[in-house]
Amino acid sequence: MSAQARLAILAAAVIALVAAFFIARGSEEDSGAPPATVTVTTPATGGQDGTTTTAGTRTATTPARTAPEIPVVRTRGGAPVGDVKTLKFKRGERIRFRVTSDVAEEVHVHDISRQVPAGGSVTLSFDGDIDGEFEVELHGSHRQIATIEVRP
Repeated sequence: MSAQARLAILAAAVIALVAAFFIARGSEEDSGAPPATVTVTTPATGGQDGTTTTAGTRTATTPARTAPEIPVVRTRGGAPVGDVKTLKFKRGERIRFRVTSDVAEEVHVHDISRQVPAGGSVTLSFDGDIDGEFEVELHGSHRQIATIEVRP
């Protein structure tokens, strides 16, 4: 086998390994984008010893994943818009929700506090490893804006 043929085979193997890595890796935060497609094309080569490798194309598609929707709790004037919202999660899940506010406030749930700027939002994210019901409140106005339910 010629050096050129060996080099072509090595290049094709490296491309295939890189493609396999990216396909198997996936992502921690799925974007909800369509499935990723990776195409690997290997060139045909003719060796000096009379051997020939055939050109080929292999395509691999990863399945589409959709990111879970992040619930939004809206507040106005230091109070929830509408009723106190109930957010339900299973124990062991990652709890994520966003709070929007027209006034600067401190959002408080269990042992976690975050500042939300006036006209802005803040996302709270933590592990739901304790069963129960937990109040989410605006610290400055002492108003409950949501209840988090964590169940087995």
